[in-house]
Amino acid sequence: MAKKPLNIGIVGYGFMGRTHANGYHNAAKFFDTPYVPVLKAACGRDAARLKAYADNWGFESIETDWKKLIERKDIDAKSTIRHSE
Repeated sequence: MAKKPLNIGIVGYGFMGRTHANGYHNAAKFFDTPYVPVLKAACGRDAARLKAYADNWGFESIETDWKKLIERKDIDAKSTIRHSE
C-alpha cells in the first residue's frame, strides 16, 4: 500500500530546527506508519540563513512570516521551535 504524504512546516532553523528536520526526514526509516513526511515549508526571520537551511534539508518552500506558514492549507503538521535561554 502506498504511503500518504504528511506535509510538514517547521518554524525555526537553528539547532532544534535541524533536529526536527532530521527527525521528519528519517522517520520512515524507523517507524512503519501510513505516512511519509514531506518537508513542505521552512520558516524563519533571516531569509539568507533560512534559504541555506531549506536547501540543505530539501524543503519545498520557505516563509519569512510565521503567520503565513500557520495559515497555509497545504501543510498538515507544524513544528514551532523557539529559542530557549
